[in-house]
Parts: sequence; C-alpha cells; structure tokens
Amino acid sequence: MSLQSELEFEQNHRKIDIYDYLTGDELEQVTNIFLEALAREEGITPEVFELETNILVEQTYFYDNTKEEQNAHV
Repeated sequence: MSLQSELEFEQNHRKIDIYDYLTGDELEQVTNIFLEALAREEGITPEVFELETNILVEQTYFYDNTKEEQNAHV
C-alpha cells in the first residue's frame, strides 16, 4: 500500500482498541482461537506473543454528537 493510500485509509477510518472492552473470559477465548489457528496453519506455538485488539471502523459509522452539544447550549 502506498503512503498516500495509507494516509487516505487512516483519514477515513477510526482505530478502536477493544482490549479494555473484553472480559477476562472473552480475551482468553480470542487468544486461544488465534493461537490454535497459528499452530494449525504455521506450526508455530509461541511462549511469548502479543495480540493487537484493534478494530478499524469506517467514518460512516462514527457517531457525531457535536450537533447535539451545540443545540444543548442554545
């Protein structure tokens, strides 16, 4: 992806880290699913690893409450 394409993508999407939204059980389930898939497809079973828990959301799904805030102050 070109630098311009990456910039356009970032401007049109919001990155949300959902790590804090997951319960302990949910995080464990997701982690197990990812590690099982990695072992099955790549034959890798890491002892130490990092999972990123980001969701990219298109701009059309953003909730804009600035109009509501402006109306409340009128």
